Amino acid sequence: MLTEETFRAWCQRNQITRETETYIQRIRASQPVRQVRSGVSNVTGRYPSVKMGCSIQFESQYVELWGMYTMERDDDVLEYFDQPTRIQLHYQARSGRKTSPWHTPDFFVVRRDGAGFEEWKPAASLEQLGRRMPARYQRHGAGGWQCPPGEAAANPLGLYYRVRTSAEYHPFYIQNLKFLQDFWTHSFHVDAGQEAQVLEALSAYPGVSVAALLDAHPHLPVDVVWALVTSQQIFTDLAAADLMRWDQVFLYQSAAEARAASRLAAQGRHALPLTARVLWDGRLWEAEGSCPSILRVIPSPANQVKYPHFTTCVRGLCRGITPLFLPADVPGTPLVLRHAVLCLAKRVYRRGSEAIQASAATAQALQRPEAVSWSHPQAPLCRL
Repeated sequence: MLTEETFRAWCQRNQITRETETYIQRIRASQPVRQVRSGVSNVTGRYPSVKMGCSIQFESQYVELWGMYTMERDDDVLEYFDQPTRIQLHYQARSGRKTSPWHTPDFFVVRRDGAGFEEWKPAASLEQLGRRMPARYQRHGAGGWQCPPGEAAANPLGLYYRVRTSAEYHPFYIQNLKFLQDFWTHSFHVDAGQEAQVLEALSAYPGVSVAALLDAHPHLPVDVVWALVTSQQIFTDLAAADLMRWDQVFLYQSAAEARAASRLAAQGRHALPLTARVLWDGRLWEAEGSCPSILRVIPSPANQVKYPHFTTCVRGLCRGITPLFLPADVPGTPLVLRHAVLCLAKRVYRRGSEAIQASAATAQALQRPEAVSWSHPQAPLCRL
């Protein structure tokens, strides 16, 4: 929440008029003008906002509460106030009669570059509202919704009025924000050594999955990963997958790095995502690539790999592909992967002693001098 000093600086930066500054100050200093009410189709409640330092009312657990989750994590949102004030709307009813109802928007939101009212509606209900009140709720060119009478009431003060819908966010995004809520409402201590393990792994292998990271560091608590995501020290796309599906959650050092990886993927200039892991010499190795050519894996020169727990990812095209170097201290002869179309090997996740036996058997098999073949018919692995 802004202090009085930072609020005045915000007004100056955004060239807010004295009239509008007074209007906003009144909202900031006042209690909600109405108490939310529950009904047959809605559930009301209060959300403990860390950003605002108080409880915020919501009138719908699937719409307004979703909006609160997103505003809490949106760096563009500096403050938000529920049921802030009443404004009068002027429009023509479907009957042709002029009407001027008083209306209380769901939120007044102060953003970095402006402020205004935001009204949240279920996406399914807006079609019906648009038919009942066509002059009040209309589709705009970008495919969303707008309220021209609300805009007409807000614009003279230099404020905006926006209709927000539940369709703006993927359900995974909201579900994951709810899951991470405990990590930003309660302090979680992250050991410096464990934090360094995660950051070093992402530096060597951007885009590693949570499952692979935990396999390589079996003593690393997964809560360390979630705490670092919540504090924005590392990044994952919260709309991409359920955080409980560790093999589908990919980690990066920053959002910019993830966007760059996504752009390369769209251009076809990337190795295919990790599809398998192999335990060799007591360590977990990972391979990328889908190519009918031969992928050569040879021991590296000293200090070739910055992070010994992971291989260096293969980058290149099918022809003239760069060698994939293993750490220099790993014993054994070079490997060749022929026609690694889908995966190197399929690891079966088990629990307890069965997992230990499976890992030991895999490691022993890889250390034998004779050829090794895998159950996947398209991914034979053999020694040179």
